[in-house]
Amino acid sequence: KELETHLKRYALQEEFSYKKTRVDYHLSQDKMKGLTAEQKKHEIKRRTYEFIVTRPKKENPIGITSIKLEYNHEMNPLVNEMALKFWKFTQPMLNDVEFYVKHETTNDVPSKFFGHINKICKEFLTPHILAVTQNQMNHLFFYDAYLMDRNFIQQSMIRNIQNVTIIEIWEIKLELSQTKSHFVILMIDGNHFCTCNFLISFGVPCRHFYKVLRKSPEAKFHISLINQRWYYDLKLSITDEELALLNVILIVEDSSEATVYREMNFNYIHQVRDGQVYTEKLQKIVSAKVKYGRSLRIARKALDLAQKLNYYNELNEILQTEEETANQNKKQKVTNLELEHTIENEVNDGDNKKQRRCKGCKGIGHDLRNCKSKPLSERN
Repeated sequence: KELETHLKRYALQEEFSYKKTRVDYHLSQDKMKGLTAEQKKHEIKRRTYEFIVTRPKKENPIGITSIKLEYNHEMNPLVNEMALKFWKFTQPMLNDVEFYVKHETTNDVPSKFFGHINKICKEFLTPHILAVTQNQMNHLFFYDAYLMDRNFIQQSMIRNIQNVTIIEIWEIKLELSQTKSHFVILMIDGNHFCTCNFLISFGVPCRHFYKVLRKSPEAKFHISLINQRWYYDLKLSITDEELALLNVILIVEDSSEATVYREMNFNYIHQVRDGQVYTEKLQKIVSAKVKYGRSLRIARKALDLAQKLNYYNELNEILQTEEETANQNKKQKVTNLELEHTIENEVNDGDNKKQRRCKGCKGIGHDLRNCKSKPLSERN
């Protein structure tokens, strides 16, 4: 009751909105596994009330920056007397807080942790593929990465890669998962290979590579890792020499003095992808689809705007006028073509009428009497 009173006063003073609801708190799912019904009953913690305070969006946002293992509030002047009344955070509470903080704050991962990579991806990639790439970045925090010994990996996994070109091998596991894992192999020329094959099948780096990118100074990003079929139309004409001049991006800098410069070469990726299949013919097909999609999006916006402003009649009048104009132009074009064909046929008919056809040799321009193929004695 004392906490509720102090919290209410604090909310009024700081211009918070105030809400109180009754809730039940249960263990997280991973902790519930393997417990009997009696054990679950004892483990469940009940909180009588939950207090929610919010501030307007125009104010500076307030987020979780750290976790204290006990309920404590600066606005309470009697902390020493009141502290014993409030229990400490249990481990399930801490797990849930960590889980929700991770999952609710992943939207800014590309800009916060991959600023340079996100910037160049926005410059080169179409919106749909940019969203796919950013989604792979968002999921890296749900995985753990472990540096592996090269001799531990089965040779069948790296039979297509020369052992001398391998720098590091990383094992990537989903958090709390002890079964499924993927391996990311970093090579000396800047290439990498992941057992999920997302880079090969989809043409963009996977979440496992972004996890390693946050861990190893040997992991490098270059826009050439992303297949050119996902580039904007204006970037499709860029040459390999121009791409090579773009910066190679490292997230973890190597602080050691014995840093060895290695030239970047993505021929391995191009070989595995079987060359550049995005031909000029496919570019034209995709370009036509993109234009149709943009036009349809503009048409939808126009309909939404007409609905909001109640301008249906004006929009219909514009569309009908354009349709009538298009039909008139089409009819005029057909009429012109018909006229051309008619004139051409009349000219041909006139020419055919003027020219004579020989009954002997079937030639044009003379008759049987003047036919050169007829013997001279028969002409007279």
